Amino acid sequence: MKRSDERFERLFNELRESREESDRRFEAMERRFDNLEDWMGIVVGGFQRRAGRKLEDAIAGTLRLALKRDQRI
Repeated sequence: MKRSDERFERLFNELRESREESDRRFEAMERRFDNLEDWMGIVVGGFQRRAGRKLEDAIAGTLRLALKRDQRI
């Protein structure tokens, strides 16, 4: 009986250690994803701002041309 208890305790401790290691790995992966999300927000946000400005400039230029043409007629 004592031997079974020791085996059970050893198995329990191995499972606990394995779970703790899995938890640490999951937390590390979660931090990496958070960092990646922050990086993507910066990159995509910057791209959207630049693309937005370029699109705004293109539309403004098109409107200027259209208004000039309209004035000539």
